[in-house]
Amino acid sequence: MDRPRVFKALLASVATRSPFCINQFYSCCDHTYTDPKPIPDGLFLPRLFSSHGYLRFQSRDHARLCEQRTRTPRNRKPYKTTIKNHGIEDFTEEETEEEDEEDRWPEWAQVPRYCAPQVQSICTLLSEEAKQGNSKIHSILRRLRFNLTPEIVLGVLKNYRRIGRDRALQFFSWAGNRNGYRHDNIVVDYMADFLGRRKLFDDLKCLLKTMSAERNGLVTPRTVSIAVRYFGRAGRIDEALLVFERMEKEYDIKPNNLVFNNVLYILCKSSAVSREHMVSCVEKGLLIFEKMDSPDTYSYSNVIIGLCKIGRVEEAMRIFDEMQGDGVMVRVSPTRTAVNNLIGELCEANMKQGSVSISTVKVRGSSSTLPIDILVPNLKNKNYLDMAMGVFWKTSDSGVFPSVFVINMLLEELCRSRKVEFALKIFDLMTDRGLRRDGQTYHIITQALFKIGRSSEASGIFSQMISDGAKPDILMYNFVISSLCTAGNLKDADNYFDMMKKKHGLPNNVTYTALIHAHCKANNWQAASTLLNELLGLGWSPHSHTFNLVDGLLRKTGKNDIAEKLLLKMESLHIHNDCKAGDWEAAYQKVKKMLERGSSPHVYTLDLVEQALRKAGKWGVVQEFRCKFGRVPTMSSTENSSSAFPV
Repeated sequence: MDRPRVFKALLASVATRSPFCINQFYSCCDHTYTDPKPIPDGLFLPRLFSSHGYLRFQSRDHARLCEQRTRTPRNRKPYKTTIKNHGIEDFTEEETEEEDEEDRWPEWAQVPRYCAPQVQSICTLLSEEAKQGNSKIHSILRRLRFNLTPEIVLGVLKNYRRIGRDRALQFFSWAGNRNGYRHDNIVVDYMADFLGRRKLFDDLKCLLKTMSAERNGLVTPRTVSIAVRYFGRAGRIDEALLVFERMEKEYDIKPNNLVFNNVLYILCKSSAVSREHMVSCVEKGLLIFEKMDSPDTYSYSNVIIGLCKIGRVEEAMRIFDEMQGDGVMVRVSPTRTAVNNLIGELCEANMKQGSVSISTVKVRGSSSTLPIDILVPNLKNKNYLDMAMGVFWKTSDSGVFPSVFVINMLLEELCRSRKVEFALKIFDLMTDRGLRRDGQTYHIITQALFKIGRSSEASGIFSQMISDGAKPDILMYNFVISSLCTAGNLKDADNYFDMMKKKHGLPNNVTYTALIHAHCKANNWQAASTLLNELLGLGWSPHSHTFNLVDGLLRKTGKNDIAEKLLLKMESLHIHNDCKAGDWEAAYQKVKKMLERGSSPHVYTLDLVEQALRKAGKWGVVQEFRCKFGRVPTMSSTENSSSAFPV
């Protein structure tokens, strides 16, 4: 019998059934195996190197790691480690329990499929023995019958949720001590990221120092960039810079753009406590940026963002011009975040310039003073708006567009500077390029067109907004309706008013007031009285000037009966408001004036006034009130009538 052939066939059949059966099969076969160097107990000691030269993690971080062994609650929000848009991050794993068994890593950290049986075998052994309380990893893995490879080690480490995080660290140390095995840079990069995610910075420093001691190329620029990123993310800027400075001296590694971009990112985007510290970090970033031989998109973008954060927008413009100038080998475009920061800062600088503060101004007829701010033209001001427009057109030609919020800032500043035509070009460009326009975008353009007298064009853009599915708010409706009323276009104003009531909720007092004034100006008493009646029916009290305007128009056209009905309705509304506010005296006086004028209040109004009087304990006034309006007195003999209403 061909024993090797039978052995391979049985092994293949067992492997297809259960990964754990592989080790059971090895143990039953006539096959001996001895561990050449069993690892001693006590892996985690407070010393840097072991006798075999592999990494020993420090006990302080290990104690903290053991406290983190509990599984993450499923309702906890995952945190991401993605900075891919700035060229400093090529990891996309998320720390969450809802992920699949295999973490999502880039191609350099993927485990080949042919290693899956060996990976599953080791993970099964570690997880099963951990449940039984066996903590000696060298005795657990003694039965392995295959040689370790970096791909297998990486696969086991990526299954840390299954075997436990501290067990994964023990396996990494155990594998580094095996004869015939040597970590590669992918495994070291994964372990650096593993430690950085869990803020085990002491162990991360130990890893870098241990793996770079032999100068065997295990510590690469990607390893340093991972360490720099996590140090900076935790606010340890000085430690990140120390790792960066040790690259060439101790690690014998020349930094590339990936390392430079990570350093520039943590310096130019750090959330510094004070402005002085932020300025210091950005200046350090500028010094590092000048050392780069060929900066890329993310290098320039990080520097631009940092300069914008500290208000040095002119220097940021110089960096932007350098990106697309003749001095660079390959013209590059900034990222969208850099464009947002640069255009936003330029718009704010253009808005702030020209503001002159006057300390005190004498108030007429008084000895007091009042501080105010005024805007004065200044011919020496720099045209930041033209700079912002130049950045927008250059980046849009290369396919990089700012966010809608920043575009709205640019449009608003253009309209404020009376450059509406340029704003319309950007507005049309958003349509051509398929960019989303929100309600604020339409509001800025519509408001600017109404202010310069182009009401028909503004009305068309507002109609386009509604047809595009955008929902105008009540402020925009009021502005459009008021502008149309001012322009004398009552037909469109009434149409938008009806659309507002049907689709987008009820109008408010401002909407009714604008329409009432416009219809009164056009001598349209039917529409004016109808709108006033609706306004009173909603429980809103119009301004006295608005009511007098409608009342005068009705009496001028001989509609005295309609005017009296509206007057009675408004007085009843005022009485109701006084009763709700507890002002029974004002309500009672209004009822007496209505009676003297010959008007008869509604029964509900009389009941409301009487209830307010009873609530205030004015029983004498209640008796007088009921007698005056022909109501049957119902006061008992015990009620105190001494608090009568004074005549």
